[in-house]
Amino acid sequence: MVTASSAADRHYPPTLPLSRTSRQALGFDLQASSFLAFLPWLVMAFGSPASGLLADHLVACGVPVVTARKALQVLHANIHFIS
Repeated sequence: MVTASSAADRHYPPTLPLSRTSRQALGFDLQASSFLAFLPWLVMAFGSPASGLLADHLVACGVPVVTARKALQVLHANIHFIS
């Protein structure tokens, strides 16, 4: 008799042996790479509100809205290109 848990065990292997294999055979550390994968989201979490404040400040100083938007788009494109 096949139950749901035994069917799931056949199709989804545990991830612990995969992480051991990747670390031993390939010299690849999943913990370090997971931080690097999270880093763009962390930068975006702080960068988006900061760019909004910067845009508001530029507009308050008399910079046209179109110019402020284009400047921030260039800034964001360069940040994404670097990371």
